[in-house]
Amino acid sequence: KQWYQRRVVITAGNICGAIVGASAATLISHPFDVAKTQQQSNIGLGNGATANSDKLLRYLVNIWRTDGAQGLFVGLLPRMVKLLPSCALMITTFEALKEYFEDRDRQQRESYD
Repeated sequence: KQWYQRRVVITAGNICGAIVGASAATLISHPFDVAKTQQQSNIGLGNGATANSDKLLRYLVNIWRTDGAQGLFVGLLPRMVKLLPSCALMITTFEALKEYFEDRDRQQRESYD
């Protein structure tokens, strides 16, 4: 029963961590990804566009001016849906391996005593 309760707490923590991690990462980086996508789509149009990082700020400003803040967050929900499972998997794997190695180290120390 104790193992089960500990596993439920870890799983709940992983779900919360995935939601927070995916939300924070997405909210911070998404406007840059939108600008980068627009920049990349303009490169092949033959209008002289290049993938210079100094122009990324110009793309951000242009999106803000034409579409407002809403334009910087186009496609946010699908991206969050994509990131949630990967964040949950990463956090769950980390926690499971951390627990495994802590138990293994504790058993090795006990065997030396």
